[in-house]
Amino acid sequence: MLLASLAFNLPLRKEFTYIVPEDWPGGIQVGDRVVAPLAGRDSIGIVVKLHKESGPITGLKTIHRPAAGFRIPAGILALTRWVADYYLSSWGEALACAAGPSLGVAKLVYRRKPLAWDTGRQRVERLAPVDQELLNILSARRHVTLDTILNGTKRKRAAVLATLRHLIEKGWVESEWRMTALPEITPPEMTAAASNVAAEPGSDRFDDDQCEVWEALQPLLDAASGQTALLWGPTGSGKTALYCEAIRRVWTQNRTAIFLVPEIGLASQMIRRLEATLGEPIAVWHSGLSTQARFIMAQQIAAGAYRLVVGARSAVFAPIPNLGLIVVDEEHADSYKQADPAPRYQARDLAVVRARLEKALCLLGSATPSCESIHNARAGKYQLLRLSRRVQGRSLPTVRVVDLRRRAARGGDGWITNDLRDALLRTIRAGRKAIVFLNRRGHSTLVSCELCGHTETCADCGLALTFHASDHTYRCHVCARSQPASESCPACGGVDFLLRGVGTQKIEEMLAALDPEIRLARLDADIAARVGAAAAALDGFAGDQFNLLVGTQMVTKGLDVAQVGVVGVIWADQQMAIPDFRAEERTFQLLTQVAGRAGRGEGGAGEVIVQTFHPDHELIELAAAQDVESFYERELPRRQRLGYPPYTRLLLLAFSSENPRAPMESALAFAGYWKTRQADARHLGKLLGPAPALIPRRARRHYVNALIKTANIRAAAGAVEEFRTQNETLLARRRVALTIDVDPLDFT
Repeated sequence: MLLASLAFNLPLRKEFTYIVPEDWPGGIQVGDRVVAPLAGRDSIGIVVKLHKESGPITGLKTIHRPAAGFRIPAGILALTRWVADYYLSSWGEALACAAGPSLGVAKLVYRRKPLAWDTGRQRVERLAPVDQELLNILSARRHVTLDTILNGTKRKRAAVLATLRHLIEKGWVESEWRMTALPEITPPEMTAAASNVAAEPGSDRFDDDQCEVWEALQPLLDAASGQTALLWGPTGSGKTALYCEAIRRVWTQNRTAIFLVPEIGLASQMIRRLEATLGEPIAVWHSGLSTQARFIMAQQIAAGAYRLVVGARSAVFAPIPNLGLIVVDEEHADSYKQADPAPRYQARDLAVVRARLEKALCLLGSATPSCESIHNARAGKYQLLRLSRRVQGRSLPTVRVVDLRRRAARGGDGWITNDLRDALLRTIRAGRKAIVFLNRRGHSTLVSCELCGHTETCADCGLALTFHASDHTYRCHVCARSQPASESCPACGGVDFLLRGVGTQKIEEMLAALDPEIRLARLDADIAARVGAAAAALDGFAGDQFNLLVGTQMVTKGLDVAQVGVVGVIWADQQMAIPDFRAEERTFQLLTQVAGRAGRGEGGAGEVIVQTFHPDHELIELAAAQDVESFYERELPRRQRLGYPPYTRLLLLAFSSENPRAPMESALAFAGYWKTRQADARHLGKLLGPAPALIPRRARRHYVNALIKTANIRAAAGAVEEFRTQNETLLARRRVALTIDVDPLDFT
């Protein structure tokens, strides 16, 4: 008897065994999607193992039918197995990232067998009335579904199924499996330019700096040995051109490529450039497509219809065959880390793993690489490829630091100092463009009654609500709670409010009032939430519609507009006070990246105005000087001294419950367990906490964190998994959820 192990998209770290029907259509294979009974209902699972048993089998259920979709390739099965083991998710949860959405399943259809014209009617008349009724509904010319039969009778579903089985056994009816109708998959036509890809860049395409890097990159592409390279170069140094040449190179080897970007909503400019340069259509893999569109795209990619897939972090799972290259652009970006749901993977690291498994090259690129990648390059794990200057000899922008503590004395209006205002007006009036950056959305971050001081807070989190002027609402930026802004104070009835703090909407108001020549667009999470709005804002800014763009960190990522003459940073040290060991790294990366948007064209070097409350802080000085090397010389020894990544690994356990005491009780139980385990194996690592999370209450749930520092992440994760397994029932009884995050980025 043939048995199949199935993985389901459920938080269950085990697979389930089923019997495969002997008459399975077409023969079942590992990687197939099937429908099987689970917990009293039909669920879609993926076959991860097949094996035969010769002895008697008892207690096993039988797979029902095939499900529509492509067969998961062996390479993706290996990758998702690694993800499940490393990030402590189920195999089914990991497979769900690669399988694309489920869309339809195979259906059992029925047809009445043709009867001889002279004896058929007499034979039918001898049948029971229920048999006759169903035969009259069924057609001899075409197959019909069970739903069609049920629509033609008033009988119960179970009775109809029993009658159909009886008619099939007696030879009156035949049945077969039919897959849900799907659009035909045909590879897109390749343009003439695509069929004439160049193996090497032309001399007129690169400067000397790029040519030197290209000479080092070619052998890595040709080796097909699963290596990783770090392409480090300042903004505007020509990294994208090298990406394109690398893609062309693997295409000449009949291999394919994946190109990861931090956010797909901001990638329209990059996608158009890739299509124009490479000369053929690109598969775009992201969650913004409709379910049917994503299903068809996944089918086409798996069928080999595209040679390049572009997408955000989940595109690392794209089932493209013959993979030769994975590009991770802006590899330092936090958005490559999946927060929820499981698996909580880091796409940059997973790209390295997939490249190794499939003997491809992983090419990481950034102007401000993560400390982890710099460390790996220095340790020899990654090949370092260095671009030292901008293309065509263009200069980096000049940076001017403005002290926000003296803005009133300098005559500035709130957050727009005179220095910034003058630079913006000078640039706009000269026919050039400007970008203003503030990493906080909304209008005012604190709303209080002028009469009694009452502050509007979130009922579910206890945090101050942010006022959003665009729709006159109060919003919680932690749990996303939204409510209409009050017309009067709920405490005293007062009607005058103080709007404190600053967000992109307030800055937008201030900038719009500076000059009638300003044509302004805003780009933040509120804008990007509307389908197509982010791309429209970026396209309008790249064209003639807008000449000033204000936004959050979205404006720092991959924006290449030649006419930008000035960049203003409203509050440079905004994130430095956050209790996170990566706070200074993120601040430095944001400042360096946003500064790099200026002076990329023919109009001059460009200018950056950095406003800060700490103008003498070493980090601000390094960012102003765009001295990336000195930043790493400062930051890496600090990390090593404190025992943080990249010199150790982290594992975060978050205990949460609606009961305010239950999370700490469960976390203390874990601390006791960890102490016992460490007595036996001191190599597991150091436990910090447990302690209330930085934001201890979110969406009515209370959170307690425990953080493990370890040099042996596999051993530590194994011990944590053992605790979860042993205490699963106890945690459920206490109604405590335990979230495990390997290599976390968010500690709130």
